[in-house]
Amino acid sequence: MTIGERLRQCRLNKGFKHQMDLALRCGWKNSARICNYEKDVRVPRPRDAEILACVLKTTPSYLIFGVTSE
Repeated sequence: MTIGERLRQCRLNKGFKHQMDLALRCGWKNSARICNYEKDVRVPRPRDAEILACVLKTTPSYLIFGVTSE
């Protein structure tokens, strides 16, 4: 599974139907970042990964690498 696939899955699982919903919760003005991340056009910067993980109630390690803490 790619970063974009994990991000999309987490977004939908947390009830954010639209990318804009997540972008606004992250404090971003538009959904372009989310779109690029989900399409795997860009990789989230460390700070963006932290913000996304916090909003989505997961970890940056899971979003970026697919690593879950057990």
